[in-house]
Amino acid sequence: MKKVKKVLILVILFTLIACISLASIRLGYSVRKGDSVYEIATKVFHIPWGDVRPEMRKKDTIHPGQQFSLSDLLDLTKEKIWKNFGINPFKKFQASSEKQLKRDKKGLEILGLNKKEVKEVMEKHQKFINKKSQEFRWGIIKTGDRFCKVLFGDFYIWRNVKVDWKNKCQAARIYQTSEGNQVWYPITCGNWALKEKKVFAMRPPPVPPIPPPPPVIGTKIRGILLAQYQKYRWDWDSTWGGFDESYRDGNHVRGWWQTSTFYPLILDDRDGNQWSIGLSNTIRRWKGATGEADPFHYQGDVDIWALAGRFRDTERKWEVLARAGIGQRKDVGYLVNKWGRYDAKQNVDLFNFYTSTEYNGRYDKVLFPKIRGSAEIELAYNDKKEDFWTDQWNGRQPQNGRPDDKNTYSGALYADVLSLYKKDFQIWSEARTTYYPEGYKWGNSIRGGLNLFNDSFKIGIGYTLWNNPNADSVGYYAETNLFNLYHRIFGYHNDSADERFGNIKQKEKEKEILELLTDVNI
Repeated sequence: MKKVKKVLILVILFTLIACISLASIRLGYSVRKGDSVYEIATKVFHIPWGDVRPEMRKKDTIHPGQQFSLSDLLDLTKEKIWKNFGINPFKKFQASSEKQLKRDKKGLEILGLNKKEVKEVMEKHQKFINKKSQEFRWGIIKTGDRFCKVLFGDFYIWRNVKVDWKNKCQAARIYQTSEGNQVWYPITCGNWALKEKKVFAMRPPPVPPIPPPPPVIGTKIRGILLAQYQKYRWDWDSTWGGFDESYRDGNHVRGWWQTSTFYPLILDDRDGNQWSIGLSNTIRRWKGATGEADPFHYQGDVDIWALAGRFRDTERKWEVLARAGIGQRKDVGYLVNKWGRYDAKQNVDLFNFYTSTEYNGRYDKVLFPKIRGSAEIELAYNDKKEDFWTDQWNGRQPQNGRPDDKNTYSGALYADVLSLYKKDFQIWSEARTTYYPEGYKWGNSIRGGLNLFNDSFKIGIGYTLWNNPNADSVGYYAETNLFNLYHRIFGYHNDSADERFGNIKQKEKEKEILELLTDVNI
């Protein structure tokens, strides 16, 4: 019996200790060694650092065992104004992806729902995403609405929130839990929100049931919401550049180039990665003369049409491009001296392969905000060459007619090295290696310059070392990206990896939803 009593006493003691510890977690936090006010506020209580009481933000010293409660760090009587639902949205991935569903579950727990309520909400949420059922009702969040808690960004919580969106509204799904909580899910930003429980008298008056929206309206709304990831979308890109290169042996060449791509089809997978398929056109034109006393004048052009593909990851930090196509290259040249004139013309067909990988996950950093590696191969076939020597004695005479090798292999590593003045200007650098079986054979160059307005304009200078030491060259380069220039003026759309560099206009889809909801009694 004594042993049994001891066991019972120990069980009771452990139970009391557990209850006390749980109570301490709910009511406050006991400081541990190594803690800071910032970590306690942002990691334990999930308060944005800017909302913490000013006197607590300035607090330098805290001691192990010291108690902190929510009211110590946050003025709960102060009303938080929700001004724009496009800032710090909670929805980081596609709503149906496993990553986002795990994030939603964790967010609901942090928001204060118990395990039973979290399970209820997530089951209803997933059923709608998987098109199995619609166990919620529609609502509209508009100016003047109030919430006790709103979850956003990296698991931060706003408390005592008032909406002030001026003339903007946002449709939301409302999930009711068995314990009476109203959990709101705004469809655009995904910032889960809680409204205060309604407290009724002992015998509340009967509340008439809210009629569901008409089937046609419900179908239209569902179609618009699902079309957020399924509607037809397209994109484009166009980059133009020019160059002027002078070689030590007197050779001088200048020209221009452009690559434009149209993506008529854009798809998102379940994890939120973006896949684009399209058609690309590349043009290169150049003209120059060698440095001999009787120079050889030459000019050439390349036209290539290619199938293009583009991959962007969920967070739009990685972008991979690939192109494969066919085209033509034309080279024309002549030489004139006192003995006569030499003319040459060569046409070849080309297989072109290009790929690049870009990482811009450090776009908000000063050093190396963007890095890109690329490689390109051009393989010539169906070579046809005509060359003639013309003089006053024998007239026009055909020469050997053997075609030159027009294959080309190149690779480059590009980086925005230093970002200046609000991310509008960057100092860029590029290392490039190129191999031509014809001519100077192998060249290795280093280039650098100034990048203006997020790749809208680029200027620079470069130096190339060739395997022929008498042919080293200095070049001047300029480039403009019409896509970035256009969207720099008119704003980026939310599919773009560059949206962080410009203002995003409010989605027209919101207007469609609100027009449909105006006739529904919610």
